[in-house]
Amino acid sequence: MAEGGKGAVSVNVDFKDVWSAVHDVGDWYSSEASSNLVSNAFVIPKGVSSPNELTGWHGDARNLYQSNTWSGTLSDTRIKTGATWYFGGQHGGQGRYLGNAGVYFVIDEIGSFEKFYVDAAFDNPLTLDGGVAQLSGQVTVRYYEWGSLSSQIRYQFAMRGDGSGNFYRL
Repeated sequence: MAEGGKGAVSVNVDFKDVWSAVHDVGDWYSSEASSNLVSNAFVIPKGVSSPNELTGWHGDARNLYQSNTWSGTLSDTRIKTGATWYFGGQHGGQGRYLGNAGVYFVIDEIGSFEKFYVDAAFDNPLTLDGGVAQLSGQVTVRYYEWGSLSSQIRYQFAMRGDGSGNFYRL
């Protein structure tokens, strides 16, 4: 998972409430770095004050990501954008909730005169069949060379309380 905390937000989410606390998080990146765009988000049932009240959490986090490379004027640029979360939490033997959800951006290598503007937004949580919680959203990565927008990539992701999910380029 990504290190750092630039732009990071810690949020506990009441699953049945409308979630707007972590919409539209974004920042500029212009050096080899990694950053949590959003971290420590939980989707837990209404009336539960802490994820520690849930049982059945799986010990290993899920991590889905996409990598991209650009051949720049002076050097290559490589990035990784992804989502990570814990899953399986149950309340009274019911549901499958998710915790410590995060969206991250990593610059593995960057050339001179290049930078990125990255923003992420979560949609409102959903309940799927069988009481499985889902948290989805989008990430937009804008790649700038010499101060001008060179390209843009958009991703869609979904994290589910049963451990399934996806992270794909639109």
